[in-house]
Amino acid sequence: MTEADVAAARDLWERAGQLSGDRSGVDTFSRYTWQAKQTVLQWLTCLPDVGGPYYVICEHIDDIILVYPRSLKFMQLKTRDRGSWTAVNMCDSGFDSLVRSYKKAKEKDLHLQSTFELWLEGPISEVKATVAFVEDPTTADAKVCKKLRTYGLSARELTDFLQRLRIEPGQPSRANMDATALWKMTALWPGTSSGELKTVYERLLEAATAAQEAADQPASITALLGTRLADPPASAPMFEDMPTLVPLEVRRQTLTRSVVFALCPPLPNEHVDVLMQRLAAGQGTSMLELKMRAGSASHDRIQEAQGFRAEMDVERQLLLASRANAEEELERLAHRTLTYVRAVATRVALDGAVNPTQAHRPAETIAATLLANPADLSQCDRNALFSRDPFLLYGYIAHLSDECRFPWRPA
Repeated sequence: MTEADVAAARDLWERAGQLSGDRSGVDTFSRYTWQAKQTVLQWLTCLPDVGGPYYVICEHIDDIILVYPRSLKFMQLKTRDRGSWTAVNMCDSGFDSLVRSYKKAKEKDLHLQSTFELWLEGPISEVKATVAFVEDPTTADAKVCKKLRTYGLSARELTDFLQRLRIEPGQPSRANMDATALWKMTALWPGTSSGELKTVYERLLEAATAAQEAADQPASITALLGTRLADPPASAPMFEDMPTLVPLEVRRQTLTRSVVFALCPPLPNEHVDVLMQRLAAGQGTSMLELKMRAGSASHDRIQEAQGFRAEMDVERQLLLASRANAEEELERLAHRTLTYVRAVATRVALDGAVNPTQAHRPAETIAATLLANPADLSQCDRNALFSRDPFLLYGYIAHLSDECRFPWRPA
């Protein structure tokens, strides 16, 4: 983080904050707690020293605007009750707002350093045109282009807009959003208890909700910041000395890098940048990876488990296709394997009483123990479903972890 980056981000924040907007999102926010939870995850991407945004503006022009030192990201977050997303129904749910944002940004010459992103709860349709459009919006067909033109884009503007458009489907469902957020936070702070992380998450969500509603931050937040910031704020909205050209309402709607630092535990240094990049891009992370990160497994150990899981899954699919009772046999294998690995996890916990390093890195220790004792692992495969191959069985444990049946730490 350089002084030039700080100044550049501050300038972009001020320019974006002066764009004219409406309060419709603010007034209807009570229906969209899912959106606030997504906001929390984006706010966390402010934490890295390099590459993250400096400001998160809520419900101003778009659902979220992320302000980086030299770029802006305008984001629309959309939920869907049933069915998959097609290119056509995306036009009726989000693109109108993004086009409006594009035109407002263009009025202030901000569009050249901006992207416009649609984040979607749930999957997209498997129709080839939709898949191609999501991967590369410049492939939009005539029907989509015609619809976008009705929002006021000229032919030249349409071409430019599509080049700046990003679509991120497959966002966590409303029912799973809390669990997903907490697992990602556990991966960021593997040494922090689940109770403490839940408190941090609720605190961040409370602050994000206030920003979405353009309200003053709750007294509990301002009091906490007063004890943690070197220069306690005089005013609630931004907790910083903000330029007066930015309206008070927009200052209330802004979440800053300094505040998320004050509200969160210190980040460990190991491989956090990878997870942060995925959060910023809206990309999913498997439960296996999140749980192994939460148990302080090394990057190489996680990749190793993913490789064995992929190798195992080929054999598992062949087994399912060739045996009528394969699911029942696999479930029996799961029971035996989980009994064994849970015993290993318990042993790791007991040994941790005299080995602090082992206690702080349970996933790394469990993985090393399993791989160092291949014969013991092979004994789980009594019916030779995986030819008693210990590495395929290790991959099967990784698969069971993805199904939330093994946490890579003592229960």
